[in-house]
Amino acid sequence: IAISLNYLGPEHDAERGIDGLYEHLTRLIPQMTARGMNIVLNTVIMQENLDHLIPIAHQARHWGAKVSYSCYSDFKNGNQAHMIRLDQAEQVARVVEELIRLKRPLGNIVSSGYYLRRVPEYFRGTLPQTCQAAGKWLIQLTPDGDIKPCPELPVTAHYTEYQSTAKPIACDRCWYSCRGETQSALSIERATEIFGRV
Repeated sequence: IAISLNYLGPEHDAERGIDGLYEHLTRLIPQMTARGMNIVLNTVIMQENLDHLIPIAHQARHWGAKVSYSCYSDFKNGNQAHMIRLDQAEQVARVVEELIRLKRPLGNIVSSGYYLRRVPEYFRGTLPQTCQAAGKWLIQLTPDGDIKPCPELPVTAHYTEYQSTAKPIACDRCWYSCRGETQSALSIERATEIFGRV
């Protein structure tokens, strides 16, 4: 079960527009994990919550939950207000380095080292401009039966006429985990992250 959580405390209520939501989650999540439910907090990395990212990993561990990080993108709505600013680049790099360091001792950060290391590159605009995932490793099927190579890109065909392609798509607008994690090669580091010590 995935639960979106970008802030610890009242900032989460303000973001979601629901008073008392965070307090509700502080009771609900531990009850769910105590019953054996697999809970993953989905946390978006953006300019306003950089100081919450590491505490969220610790809090998730305390609750018995996991955490997955993804980068904010203005691709969905054109809203650049939450994009990491250039003057925050060093802070982002430090936070990411600490999250990578915490992966083993906390044991609940599901984002790969590969993905996290490229977060600063994404916000600096230095990621490769071709997406290896869209249309090749994943597609989206709409309720109308149309196929999109990615939820943010236009429809390419109806599912009855769709033909897959291995051709990379020229797009660098996001560094969502669905893109980054599928591009991660199966290295010794990644195998260790998935299967434990090898």
